[in-house]
Amino acid sequence: MVKHSSNVKGYSGLLGSLKKIDIEITRNFKKSAPMEIYAFEPFAVLFDEFIKKYDELRMYEIACELLKSLDEFEKKYGRTSELLKIQSVFEKFKKNYELLREIKKSNAELKKAYDTTIEGWGKALDLRDSETEGHSHGVMDFAVKLAKEMGLNDEEIQIISRGALLHDIGKTGIPNAILLKQDALTEDEQKIMNQHPTFGYEMLKEISYLQPAAAAVYSHHERWDGKGYPQGLKGEKIPLSARIVAVANHWDAHLHDRPNQKAWTREKVIKDLQEQSGKMFDPEIVKVFLGKVIDNEG
Repeated sequence: MVKHSSNVKGYSGLLGSLKKIDIEITRNFKKSAPMEIYAFEPFAVLFDEFIKKYDELRMYEIACELLKSLDEFEKKYGRTSELLKIQSVFEKFKKNYELLREIKKSNAELKKAYDTTIEGWGKALDLRDSETEGHSHGVMDFAVKLAKEMGLNDEEIQIISRGALLHDIGKTGIPNAILLKQDALTEDEQKIMNQHPTFGYEMLKEISYLQPAAAAVYSHHERWDGKGYPQGLKGEKIPLSARIVAVANHWDAHLHDRPNQKAWTREKVIKDLQEQSGKMFDPEIVKVFLGKVIDNEG
């Protein structure tokens, strides 16, 4: 008799099917010994259907138990073509599951290495200018909170998180004389400063892992009314990630001292966001940001 794994308890549909198979197994045990192998066949036939419905780890554990039972049969009666055929069903799943598990493990380790590198870039960027230290992480925190309040999925939130953290990475290409200037920038200097989204995009676009985040880096200075830069995009033609980062960036930037601007009060930033809603910023995003993210901040 093939014993049930305790791991399948609670799966009523699966248990019901296994009970039916038990009846077949019991019937076959009353026949000649070599017929015992056919008792395993219903498992093989139904296994693919079980995989579609139930947790893969549970099915992996069941497959391992069934393979042990088949090994016991082989020791008792020898290897048969029927045994090999049925055994292959469970062996294939077992090997595929183990391979997939290793791939997932490798991907998780690679993702961790990438994210650590991105964190390092963000810190390096913040440390370049002591007056704006922590800005990149501040923008990331607010952008993630905003994305969650807007109901975005985990993958979209992760893309926005990376784009927000690296939104100013292009400033590494801006000379210190301009980036750290205490006085207002000249027209020519401002033109150079305005190139930082393009510099950042050029840095990230060839890195497949960061390509989805590059849109926020490239377009976070676009305006809802089409008067932004570098492309002059308007309205919903601006990537959603960039529209979210733009609001988070405006909030965090104005709450802290900048090289050529003193910090604003919280009330002044709120008023400015309200006035710029529908001009600089997506009005729906501003509504969610002020109505949920900032209100929840207290």
